[in-house]
Amino acid sequence: MTRWSSKMPTLDIRLILPTIIASLIASLENRRYLSRSHIPRHSAMIDLLLHCYKRQRRDIFRKKLRVYPETFDALVMLLRESPVFSSMTAPNAKSVETHLAILLYRLGHYGNGASNEEVASWAGVGVGTVDCITKRTLLAIFQIDLESRTVHWPTPDEREQYKQYIESMSCAEWRNGWCMIDGTLIPIFAKPHYYGDVFYDRKSNYSFNVQTMLSDCPDLDPTAGVSSR
Repeated sequence: MTRWSSKMPTLDIRLILPTIIASLIASLENRRYLSRSHIPRHSAMIDLLLHCYKRQRRDIFRKKLRVYPETFDALVMLLRESPVFSSMTAPNAKSVETHLAILLYRLGHYGNGASNEEVASWAGVGVGTVDCITKRTLLAIFQIDLESRTVHWPTPDEREQYKQYIESMSCAEWRNGWCMIDGTLIPIFAKPHYYGDVFYDRKSNYSFNVQTMLSDCPDLDPTAGVSSR
C-alpha cells in the first residue's frame, strides 16, 4: 500500500504535465515581452514637423520626409481612400498624416537612422508600432493603385507633339524616335547579403539601378534592378 501511494504523485504529474506546458506556451504567445520596463516617449518632434515646419519651414520638412508639403498632402488625400485607413475606427488610432510621416522618415534615412528604435524615439511611438505603421501604409499605397494614378502614357496628340519637337531638333527621319529612357543609381547602405557583388556599380558603390522608359509600347514600364557594371 505504501509503495503504491509513493507512485501516485509521479503518475499525477505525468497526466497534468502536457496541460501545464500548453498553458505556458499559450501565455508566452499572448505576450509580446516577458519582462518589459517602461520607456518614456513623446511625439513632440513629429508634431512639430507636421504642424509647424510643414507651413513655416518647408526646407526642414523636406529634409526630414524627402517630399514637399504639397506632395505630402496629396498623398494623404489619396491614402484616406484606402480600406486600410477608412476602416480604422479606434479612438486612439494614429492619423494618416502620422502614418505617412513615419514611413517617409524611415525610407528617407539609412543605417542606424532608419532603425526601429531611432524612428520610434523620433515619432514617440513603440518600437513594434513602427513596423506595424510601415506595413499598413505600404499596403494602403498598393490598394489605391498609386502607379496608375500618377504614371500615364501620352495621348496621341501628345505623341505627335513630341515627334514634331524631335523633328525640329534633328531631322524628319528621326521624328519617330521620341521615346526616352533615363535612369539613376540609388545607393544602398551596405553590400546586400545575397548576390552582393552584382549590386556593385561603376561609381564604386552598392546600388539599385532604376530606369524610367517613355514609349508607346504597352510592354514598357518603369523598372528597377541591380546596377550594371
